[in-house]
Amino acid sequence: MIHVVDPIRWRPASPGPVVYFRLHGAYVGGRIRYNYSYRDEELVGVVDLLRELEGTGAREAYVLFNNGRFMMEDARRFSSLLRDYWK
Repeated sequence: MIHVVDPIRWRPASPGPVVYFRLHGAYVGGRIRYNYSYRDEELVGVVDLLRELEGTGAREAYVLFNNGRFMMEDARRFSSLLRDYWK
């Protein structure tokens, strides 16, 4: 079983070999604001969490961006941050 979470708000309850994150946007007033562009600091935090989970046995990670019109650009920026980490 995989605990799918928004890593900006929560951590997986029991991370295993596969990690799956969904980034929907910002939570404002208890509601999701889908059309939200993630700040670099937020994306770096997700990379840091993946690095931490790698140390606990995570071997595969899936990160889905579903934050409206910003999802492609945010996914590209995130991909670049991951490449910088794994150089």
